Amino acid sequence: MDDFHLEHYLFRLISRGDYARAMESLVENIDLDIFVINQEGVIYIWNRSLEDAVCPRHEAIGRHFWEVFPGFTEEFQGKVWGDRVMVEVLEEGRVVEQSRYPQKTRDGQIRIYDLKAFPLALDEKRWGGAVVVRHDVTDRIQLEEQLVRTARTSSLAQLGASIAHEIRNPLNSISLNLQLITELVTGPGEVPRQELVETAKLVKSEIDRLNRIIKDFLQFARSPQTRARPESVPELLEYSSRLLGEEARRSGVRIVLEVDHDLPPVEIDRDQISQALYNLMLNSIQEMPGGGTLVAGARRGRDFLSLYVRDTGPGIAAEEKDRLFDLFYSTKEGGTGLGLAIAHRIVEGHKGRIVAENHPEGGALFTIYLPLSPIREPEGKR
Repeated sequence: MDDFHLEHYLFRLISRGDYARAMESLVENIDLDIFVINQEGVIYIWNRSLEDAVCPRHEAIGRHFWEVFPGFTEEFQGKVWGDRVMVEVLEEGRVVEQSRYPQKTRDGQIRIYDLKAFPLALDEKRWGGAVVVRHDVTDRIQLEEQLVRTARTSSLAQLGASIAHEIRNPLNSISLNLQLITELVTGPGEVPRQELVETAKLVKSEIDRLNRIIKDFLQFARSPQTRARPESVPELLEYSSRLLGEEARRSGVRIVLEVDHDLPPVEIDRDQISQALYNLMLNSIQEMPGGGTLVAGARRGRDFLSLYVRDTGPGIAAEEKDRLFDLFYSTKEGGTGLGLAIAHRIVEGHKGRIVAENHPEGGALFTIYLPLSPIREPEGKR
């Protein structure tokens, strides 16, 4: 059945007025943010979901969508969403999409959205405007990323089992090597000095590993008290990269900073965000034992600051993605599995989001999104 006959049949079943009212009710009540713009980009339909999330209808209708969403005029992942809607949709009649777009809500939270825009066709060659749809996927992302993590860390028994497992291996190694030292010292004949020295080094190495596990776990377990002050983002990135300079040199990794030195100060807890960046950058360096490039940078949007760390390593395997921020989960030999978990905890303490994905050009990409607003300390912790 072609479009002409389908439309003829449709309006035998329902009047045009009832059909229009049904469509209006659908747009109004669907659990998605939907607005419609004319050919000039001016909003003339604004559904109830957007009233709850952004602003009342009377504040949106009649305004250009750039005025209501100033962030759409800024570059995100190499593209400007507002330009894509105006050119690709309204002029060229194409459907465009953008996944995982961060935006600040009315209550100051950073939420992650999937965006889609498609043209309203008047005929085969003319477009009467566009429909823009926002789908809030923050909860879905959190569910996907935290399902296993929450199940593992919410139970004290499971947490205790994880700690015992991590400590047991170095303790066993220490015990065996101390037994070997005892046999060497008390056995007959001359003590083989070199073997004794090497065995003592192994014991010290395992003791150092235990100390790292305990130190990192205590840092994770300690409830961080966020103290936000105006800080220089370029200085923050440069400081974190200097701390890892020797580690990068030994691994043959080149650190590249993409820093806009004109960025104004932002309110963050310098020590905590520096720790989160350090952990992400160290993780990337460790993923490139044969050398490579680590790129760290920052961009400031209207409502959020994004800090990113990208490497040229193997990327994130599909089976690792759900467990990446799990406590004690590590794919690296000798790793404590706490670095990324600590970074995640710090970012959550700043009411932000951390997203891990593979970069289109290869390697892993970690992005921290932080809302640009003062962070108030919880009651009772001042």
